[in-house]
Amino acid sequence: MKRLLKWSAAVVALLLVALAALPFLIDANRFRPLLEQQLSQSLGRKVTIGDLSLAVLSGGVAASDLSIAEDPAFGSRPFLSAKSVKIGVDLRALIFSRQLKVQDVTVNGADVALQQNPEGAWNFSSLGATKSTAAAAPVPPPVSPEAPLSLTVGLVRIQDARITLSATDGSTEARGFKDVNFELRNFSTSTAMPFSLQAASTGGGTLKLTGNAGPLASAKTEQTPFDAQIDISKLDLAKSGFTSPASGLAGLLTFKGSANSNGATAAIKGALILDDLRLSKTGKPAPRPVALNIALVHDLNKRRGEVARSIVKLGSASATLTGSYNLAADPPSIDAKLSGPNMPLTELAAFLPMFDIVLPAGATISSGTASLDVTSKGSFVRLNTVGSVKLEKAQLANYDLGSKL
Repeated sequence: MKRLLKWSAAVVALLLVALAALPFLIDANRFRPLLEQQLSQSLGRKVTIGDLSLAVLSGGVAASDLSIAEDPAFGSRPFLSAKSVKIGVDLRALIFSRQLKVQDVTVNGADVALQQNPEGAWNFSSLGATKSTAAAAPVPPPVSPEAPLSLTVGLVRIQDARITLSATDGSTEARGFKDVNFELRNFSTSTAMPFSLQAASTGGGTLKLTGNAGPLASAKTEQTPFDAQIDISKLDLAKSGFTSPASGLAGLLTFKGSANSNGATAAIKGALILDDLRLSKTGKPAPRPVALNIALVHDLNKRRGEVARSIVKLGSASATLTGSYNLAADPPSIDAKLSGPNMPLTELAAFLPMFDIVLPAGATISSGTASLDVTSKGSFVRLNTVGSVKLEKAQLANYDLGSKL
């Protein structure tokens, strides 16, 4: 029995020594040119990887840094840069066959720059494109590998990333997200892939997406079909840069709903709540939330959409919103109609400050109804609103008009 224990201990010790020696016996860097070339071909962008080292205990290969080139039409700074990346590999194939079979990829601490030009094209549009374009970044020439490389990736993970969104012409303020965690499973260009994303806005608020995307569009990545559940909580519209300071629009946005795209159009529906809403630069935040039950269809190519019958609630007062918008216009414009019959004035009074409408000192609206039928046309910065507002049995309390006269 003692001899058996000694032999077992010797075998275990030998295995530990062998595992400890593997990083010195296998030069992972020999696979780096091939890995860079294969990733570059897959993404349609030049991919640069730092020194590779074998991490036996974690079952993978670690790289000191990672860089994915930008589309030349959007500048020269990297599209993505990261300080470290871990590549999960089949250790058995690596040790015995000297084959690098990639199973999963984890990128840590990445910086991602998303840009949109005035025509509406994004800098990620050419990622993974199967057809080369004039603006496509050059990729390394083919490498003659000593051993084949398998890119069957079961999991792509990006952790603790930072994302900035900006317009190339500077027409909008840069927007940012931090603490971004993204997962894409069963990566494939020909099938749907489950994904999830969590992020925090640098201006306040959080974003969560879960769903499926694919097959990957061959021409433009943003035309990839998808279906997703959306959960946005307390997104600060002004501080996050999603509204122009000139518009005066501000507030905290919460949205729970879904988005479905066939690659050409996207249908979005759900419940939206706006807290502390302000619609004028000199207005004050509404003391109560404004709720919308929305449904819209967005044309991804034309960058315009139609708002189906959506319900707007101001307290117990209810109105119907319909219309269209055009994000391709300069500046973006809307054509919307708001209709609300017999809305209690006592409910609407609480929302007057967000329009910078102030009642006389001490005065309150004690009764009455309002019927609203107005149309707003024009840019987000300068709207032209026309229509009718009908008041019935309105009474203003604590205000003596005769004494004022």
